[in-house]
Amino acid sequence: LHHFMGTCTYVLTRPCWSRSQDSYFVVSATNENRGGNLEVSYIKAVHVTVFDLSISLLRGCKVMLNGHRVALPVWLAQGRVTIRLSSNLVLLYTNFGLQVRYDGSHLVEVTVPSSYGGQLCGLC
Repeated sequence: LHHFMGTCTYVLTRPCWSRSQDSYFVVSATNENRGGNLEVSYIKAVHVTVFDLSISLLRGCKVMLNGHRVALPVWLAQGRVTIRLSSNLVLLYTNFGLQVRYDGSHLVEVTVPSSYGGQLCGLC
């Protein structure tokens, strides 16, 4: 569990070395201040780059694909990426096991297969 209070964009995780385009990804998060409190920041958006797609999971469980809003559920890249809502979470899954969960407010969870052990860079 990490808490980062700056209003920057942070790379949460990505493979450290170039892997096959079929399993390469970058997950980052952009923080923002809310309610005039400059001492606390919240996740404004989670960005996932995978299969030459630029996906943004936004506040309020909205999703952008390559700059355009999409309705959920959606299947992308010939079914290799699935994005759907589950209760109050946006869930993104890939065919190689990357999972990203965002509550549209302040919590993001990223899970990757154990085969990525010792091979990831970023905050996580």
